[in-house]
Amino acid sequence: RDVRPSDGTGEMKFPRFKHINQFSFSASAGSPTQAYEFLSQNRGSLRNVHLHNLNWTFPSEFLSIRNLTSLDFLGTFAADSLGIAEILSNGIQLESLRLQCVLECNASAQFRQYSDSLPFLRHFAFSLLGYRVNDYDLFPSISEFLRDRTQLHTLHLTVPSADWAQRRLGYDATVWGVLPSLTGLRSLHATLPKDVAAAVAMWLVPRGVQALSLYSLSAGDPVNFVSVSDPVA
Repeated sequence: RDVRPSDGTGEMKFPRFKHINQFSFSASAGSPTQAYEFLSQNRGSLRNVHLHNLNWTFPSEFLSIRNLTSLDFLGTFAADSLGIAEILSNGIQLESLRLQCVLECNASAQFRQYSDSLPFLRHFAFSLLGYRVNDYDLFPSISEFLRDRTQLHTLHLTVPSADWAQRRLGYDATVWGVLPSLTGLRSLHATLPKDVAAAVAMWLVPRGVQALSLYSLSAGDPVNFVSVSDPVA
């Protein structure tokens, strides 16, 4: 079921279904109470969850993560959140994981702890919309989590483009060093690290990639946007 409040507030009554296997909800405001109760009612049958509200925290206690094959969450991981660890440790059937988030917790330790998790992962996206911590190991830990996943088909990695932001999150050339090990990759959408020229980055991209989008806001780089829809030659 796909639910989108017409006014974007998220304030609405949810029907009392108990056997929903796919649920999509997007809003820009409002209380999560009704939505999270609905998730809880259907936690045994849900396989695909798409939940977008930047003001909401990850609803770990209302989901049976081990049942999910696809999870798309846009929201906040609070300072005391272990939501990422719960996703990684329990998502044994996840094939697609997409996280667009404001990060208030130290997520790198959670990625390090469960670096060998999610054996069936085919599609992974991590887009940082904001952060309130200095986590210098964040993207190095994510790259180690991704290393040698030859069955990964889609990868999205985006991060605030400012130099200071990338430094505080560990987003640099070493993160891109994982790309050659992803031999099954077909689609890559990523922010170009400040210390990697676009021409060099292209050599790190696996040759099987068919869709490529690189974003760079570096004034010194003549290639500010690269978009390729054919296989890399």
